[in-house]
Amino acid sequence: MFDRGLMNRELGMRRLKQATDSPDMRDVLDGIQRKARDHGRSPMQWNADSHGGFSTASPWMRANDDYPEWNVAKQEHDRTSVLSFWKAMLRFRKQHLACVGCHLSS
Repeated sequence: MFDRGLMNRELGMRRLKQATDSPDMRDVLDGIQRKARDHGRSPMQWNADSHGGFSTASPWMRANDDYPEWNVAKQEHDRTSVLSFWKAMLRFRKQHLACVGCHLSS
């Protein structure tokens, strides 16, 4: 959970040490950015509409540039698509519950 008091204390200490109202906080921001999960995510690309059909509003994270080609609507009826592969894997898992949680070794 974000501790606003801790951040304010850190900011106050840096203001004193650096004798400025706008202290250098790049190291703190870099740490936050490294821990963020946003760089590994993007809005779901549902179709070729604006923003991949994710939203009619402008989302705070942009859809990947390939959304007109790579989206659910295009892959839904393609038996060789990535979406179809994962649907098949989920069906397999549901049909073979003994495989869930098992460990395979060579």
